[in-house]
Amino acid sequence: MRGEAPPISREQSAEFLDADPLDLQKVSVFAASCGLTVTESSPAKRAVKVAGTVAQMEAAFGVKLYACKIGGPTYLCYDGALTIPASLAGIVEGVLGLDQRPIARW
Repeated sequence: MRGEAPPISREQSAEFLDADPLDLQKVSVFAASCGLTVTESSPAKRAVKVAGTVAQMEAAFGVKLYACKIGGPTYLCYDGALTIPASLAGIVEGVLGLDQRPIARW
């Protein structure tokens, strides 16, 4: 029946839900190989944040970045299909932040 399972500890939760530290390391190695700087790596968030120049980001992810103006604001956008190395397939689930256009309206 629903809701009858015993609670799990934070340690058990981390074991089941956190990213594998080796996977985060693989992503960090890829980022470094592209000249990108890892600014955050979090197993709990299942995320690696990186920083770098436009040229480094374009080379790392196979896209062309540009500024696009929509109405008043200017946003970062890209052309092309995002790519990652085959060695990161099944590890990287998304690349966020290269397109800053709003995706929903209220």
